Amino acid sequence: MTFFRFLQIMFCNCMGLCCLLSFKTCETRSMKSRKKEIDEENLMELSEALSELRSPKDVRRFLGEICTDSECRDIARRWQLMKYLAEGVPQRKIARTLNLSLCKITRGSKYIKDETSLFRNAVLKAMGKNGKAKT
Repeated sequence: MTFFRFLQIMFCNCMGLCCLLSFKTCETRSMKSRKKEIDEENLMELSEALSELRSPKDVRRFLGEICTDSECRDIARRWQLMKYLAEGVPQRKIARTLNLSLCKITRGSKYIKDETSLFRNAVLKAMGKNGKAKT
């Protein structure tokens, strides 16, 4: 997997961000067809722009400029979900703590179990070798 795939996983899985990142207006679709298409060209351009940023502060500033406060909270909550999963916190406790559906938690669990997942490896790296979140 590449850095660009990590960005797709991180950003496009957060509610509403796929529309934001593709710079398209979200269209309301029937209940049967809720999938949104990803504008790969714009997503790759965004991924390239992110890869050019030089520091975590620059990335944070960039996210704050393209995302709403609510979307930034969703991204941070997704990150916290992955840390809880890596620490072995039970899914039902995570659901109560973060107010997330079990479906979202199960999806995160799939990535935390996949040793090739960039998302998983980034979370584990951030947590340090002891498997606990850095303070």
